[in-house]
Amino acid sequence: MSNYGSLSPTTPAIKTFTVQKALDHMGFGWGNGFIVLSTGAAQLVEGVEIMVMGIILPKLRCEWNLTDTVMILLPISTIFAAIIGGFIGSYVTTRLGRKTPAIVILAMGGIFAFLSAGAGNVWSFIALRFLATGAFETMSCVVSVYATETTDTATRAWNIGNQFLAWAIGSFISAILCYYTLETLGWRLVLVILSIPVLITAVTFIFQPESPFYEVACDRLEDGRKSLDVISERNGRDLPEGELTKHDVGNPQELELSAIPRDKAFVFDSIALLITTCLAFMVWAFSAWGAPRMFNEGYCHETNVTKTEKCHTYSGEALLALSVSTVGEIIGNLVFTIIAALVSRLFSLRIGSVGETLCIISLLICGGRLKVMVDLFLVRFMNAGVFIVILIYLSEYYDTSIRGQFLSCFFSFGRIASLFIVIPAITLSMDYFWFIILGLAVLSSAAALLSFFLQVETKDRAINKTSFCVCLSVILLICN
Repeated sequence: MSNYGSLSPTTPAIKTFTVQKALDHMGFGWGNGFIVLSTGAAQLVEGVEIMVMGIILPKLRCEWNLTDTVMILLPISTIFAAIIGGFIGSYVTTRLGRKTPAIVILAMGGIFAFLSAGAGNVWSFIALRFLATGAFETMSCVVSVYATETTDTATRAWNIGNQFLAWAIGSFISAILCYYTLETLGWRLVLVILSIPVLITAVTFIFQPESPFYEVACDRLEDGRKSLDVISERNGRDLPEGELTKHDVGNPQELELSAIPRDKAFVFDSIALLITTCLAFMVWAFSAWGAPRMFNEGYCHETNVTKTEKCHTYSGEALLALSVSTVGEIIGNLVFTIIAALVSRLFSLRIGSVGETLCIISLLICGGRLKVMVDLFLVRFMNAGVFIVILIYLSEYYDTSIRGQFLSCFFSFGRIASLFIVIPAITLSMDYFWFIILGLAVLSSAAALLSFFLQVETKDRAINKTSFCVCLSVILLICN
């Protein structure tokens, strides 16, 4: 008689896979590409809307006879709106996901931007642009996280890089459009035209799936599987065999995300990244608000605008120079995305920081209009490189549950830092503009030095790993 009790049947191992493994298995296709197009379009329209404010500001001064105080209040109010929008982005990405906030907030931004074109006075205009800018900044944080969480490891740097490339192209479109149409159409019609693509972009998000990383982080595995199914169907590739899990049971390291040391090195990395982010925003603020004045009112060259004249708009030459320098952002984005993707994130950040410092120092040496244009082109080229590497690095540095919060917080602190550039860039006489440039050169030198002490390389690193540390937990508490 057989002794069945002696048998020890083994249970077959259940195959499982994580979101990252599924995305890597499917590769990059139309499913991911459609999402990248939507998120890129959202960044593009934000770049258009932000840049146009700096260009039409002199027009408003002439039309409404604005005082110096109100002239300062306009850009400051938009920056404060961006700061608030960043903190709101921290909340909605954690509580409400990626897709729905992108639709609602982008539509709100488009509506407020459209209504601002009909503002009857400066105060209603400031209020409407405040709401529009806050919405755009919130949306920017949401879609940056969304793009990070819907692409495979091999193309992640390229797809995150495309976000800022789209932003730079939007700035260029805004400058070119104003160069050709601002005088003939007027600023109101220009704002109406620019608000239409915002609303169209919001509609495209309706057809996108929710971030599978977000669904799984919220323990909604079935919904996460549905999001992956949508991407899989559009890519024309099947998902891996097995069940979707939150962590890879075959890799013990996946189950111990908190095992990464929280030592002094990580605290230093976090502080250095925050400083570098703030400086990147300060240089960008100088490029957006200071550069047009440098061409229009004269810096290191002759000017056709008298020093005592207050009501003047940007000359065609100033707008053309602004457009040319904006091309530097587009090229810089492409070059540094390639370096970050093929070499390393830290190497590209270091050469960008050093190059940015040298280009800012070059601005202190006078040499005529052409030299100023070339210097600003190179500054924006390097600044775009630093910006995009920071965006890639931060997106890969933090865990899914806190990625949106920290990305939003860092960018909000960057906006706060930019106030220290915008105010003097608008109010200081051109004779003292060298003071702003000198300050940027000193800060840029410090950031470049700090970049050489960063220790964590995120290239080819799974984005569900985290470097959460005590220093950043304090920032997180402040943001919430």
